Amino acid sequence: MGSCSKDELMVESLYKWQMKGLAKGTDPSIVYEELERLQDIHGTLSAGIIVSTAKNKNSVLHQLFEWDDTKAAEKYRLHQARILLNNIKINVVSDGEAREYSVFEITCNKDGYKRIQSFDTDDVEYIKTGVLKSLTYWKEKLKLYKNFDEAIKHITNAIEALI
Repeated sequence: MGSCSKDELMVESLYKWQMKGLAKGTDPSIVYEELERLQDIHGTLSAGIIVSTAKNKNSVLHQLFEWDDTKAAEKYRLHQARILLNNIKINVVSDGEAREYSVFEITCNKDGYKRIQSFDTDDVEYIKTGVLKSLTYWKEKLKLYKNFDEAIKHITNAIEALI
């Protein structure tokens, strides 16, 4: 047996997909390198730059997109429906202060949305779990940067209040 260098022994990529279903078998490191290359060329990244590049069948990004226009149109309409559900708000005055809330939220069974007034205890627990996950994410993200100690302290307090 021959010897392997340290780099050859690294099987796991530094990069990973948050939503594995979108990966379509594509290594996130390769996608990252392509996105990095595009940013170097254009100075920034945009959805338009990415889609324009992905149109080329030889692009590593190509297989990440739906190119059947009929299927893509249906997926886009579903996306528009989700945007519609997420953008209907209600103004509520509580303790003399006006607040704006989403009327519909994803339910705990992930099969759809419900009016927040119709949530049961499982749905409320699902929202609480999601908020805890988001707060933890933002707390960890802010630790990467300087000067966020006060914000991290408040996020920690919020997490503890929800537990």
